[in-house]
Amino acid sequence: MVALVGSVDNPPASRLVTVAKLLGMDPVAEPQCLWIAKEACKAKIDHKEWKEFTGQDGSTVYYNTVTRKVQKVHPVIEHYSQLYHKQKTYSKFLLEQIMKDEDDSRAKYAFILKALHERIALELPVATPQICEQITQLLGVEPTKEFFLVRCLKQTLEAYVAKQYDLTTFLSDMEAHIGFLRAFRKNQVKDDIIKKPEAVVMCEECEDKSAVLKCEVCQDYYCQDCFNATHATGNRRGHITADVEQLVCAACDEIIATCQCVQCGSFFCDNCYVTTHASRPELHNHLKRVISGLICQ
Repeated sequence: MVALVGSVDNPPASRLVTVAKLLGMDPVAEPQCLWIAKEACKAKIDHKEWKEFTGQDGSTVYYNTVTRKVQKVHPVIEHYSQLYHKQKTYSKFLLEQIMKDEDDSRAKYAFILKALHERIALELPVATPQICEQITQLLGVEPTKEFFLVRCLKQTLEAYVAKQYDLTTFLSDMEAHIGFLRAFRKNQVKDDIIKKPEAVVMCEECEDKSAVLKCEVCQDYYCQDCFNATHATGNRRGHITADVEQLVCAACDEIIATCQCVQCGSFFCDNCYVTTHASRPELHNHLKRVISGLICQ
């Protein structure tokens, strides 16, 4: 038995299978536990704590000098066998807990399904606040934070009823796509909020107007007038430029535009839109369009 254990980084398959059987595991039915057998193959016995003797019947006996315990099972095999059984017990408990949670979810959804069929028979709206709240609880959605998902669930439920889809698969169908919807919302916030510019790049010459050009040689930003004035003569006339694309308020030219007048076609920040259209009576009936915003939840 001593030959079965030792410092072997990659033990042969035959030794690995033999040690796995000594630990009490089935290497074919439990391949996920073979890492324990592999660690047992690499483990070393503590010769200061354990002494090896030959018993009267010729079998190998191990004596622990600390606890004065005598046993016939190799100490390494005993240690990793206990580890294997603990792992097996925990895995079994975890599986039973998952199955119990699934059974509870099925029972709760069966109650919701009954309420849905009753409302369909009475030709009443199915996506009531109570039903939507119960479904969000089963799917692990927080209605107070994930408004987007609540709206998706409500619209999908109404579509299932309208198209006469099988409602028994609704919960499993949404579980399969809830992760995609969360990732979609995350990317939407990332593009529309986090990456949204917060300040206008101003002309470095006059510092009064927003920049429209960048000189690739000077590495400076200019408005059109300042660029024409500074690059009209000398070597600067041949400098290469790049356009600066930024949506700036047409009134103040200092703040990122957040809305557009439908009739005028001009872009404004919120304050300038109000003041500009309030000062001119002929603009009072103009419509405002919000730009670079998120979908209303």
